[in-house]
Amino acid sequence: CGACYAVCPEAAITVLGLEDVPTPPVSDPPPVGPDAMMTLLAQRRSRRAYSAEPVSRDHLEAIIRAASLGPSSQNRRPVSAHVYQDPEAISRIRQATLAYCRQLQTLSRLPGFALLWRLTGRPPDQLPLLRGNLRHLLSPDNEGDPLLYNAPALLAFTVPRGEAEAVGDAWIAAQNAVIYAETIGVGTCYNGFVAAAAGTQGVRRALGLPRGENV
Repeated sequence: CGACYAVCPEAAITVLGLEDVPTPPVSDPPPVGPDAMMTLLAQRRSRRAYSAEPVSRDHLEAIIRAASLGPSSQNRRPVSAHVYQDPEAISRIRQATLAYCRQLQTLSRLPGFALLWRLTGRPPDQLPLLRGNLRHLLSPDNEGDPLLYNAPALLAFTVPRGEAEAVGDAWIAAQNAVIYAETIGVGTCYNGFVAAAAGTQGVRRALGLPRGENV
């Protein structure tokens, strides 16, 4: 897990494969004070307006590095990060996700959908919220990009299919990435529609996911 490597005061331990990975020694007190950390957490907001300026490679690599530092069940570290910056690739992901949302909207209007919703254990009061979100997302009056907000970069975190513990690892990694991004002036927003649609073949193809990997 690298704990011995990190805490050795004499740097006397070498872990094969980690020789070039900077691992700062554990400090007491931590390098970030509690007030500053609480302020950062309180000020973090989901951003839905983005600059057209590309996110630099250095920033993306640092964000993924932050994600990789999250704890992992049994230290297996099964999470992979997929980065999309090409406008055409992002457009394919957008269109495939919107196609899924149109199918979901059609299903949600069927007479038996509310019963199915309850049978799957979902709170009944969330169904009108879903329908309202879909109406907004798919409205022909929309201008711009109500799904991805013209974000210049998209990150998807994946884990091997069927590994329940790995899903938790991925959420932790994503939150590490989101919090770190705040410190370098990169705004972020989780996208539940893309995440939900990522199980469909159309969105999987658009994302170019390896077989056996799920968002």
